[in-house]
Amino acid sequence: MAREALPERTLVVSLLGSSGSGKSTVAGQFAHRYGSWPRSGVGLGVQAAHDAGRPGSAVTFHTNRLPEERRSGVSITCGLTEIFAEGIQLSIVDSPGLRRFLKNMITGTCVADAAILLV
Repeated sequence: MAREALPERTLVVSLLGSSGSGKSTVAGQFAHRYGSWPRSGVGLGVQAAHDAGRPGSAVTFHTNRLPEERRSGVSITCGLTEIFAEGIQLSIVDSPGLRRFLKNMITGTCVADAAILLV
């Protein structure tokens, strides 16, 4: 069995913004469109969102994995999604936006090579 080649470069990008700015949605869309979220996981996300009473937010369930995050629709911890393409690994950190979770946001952002501010 051949080993997969390690990526030549790893880039960590943190998504920053206030609560409700779409950070989890952007991270989930990247995961869905660029392959780090298996097709079977999409169906599970849709079912979980429906069960939580939030059917329009299935894509956010990729990074918001805690039951409280899914129930409230607010990120509490940093979520991570990874994309592998042509010798590069892109790690996207979905940071919380509420002030009371500022410590968690700083933790996720301090390891980033770059940040994207969503307003």
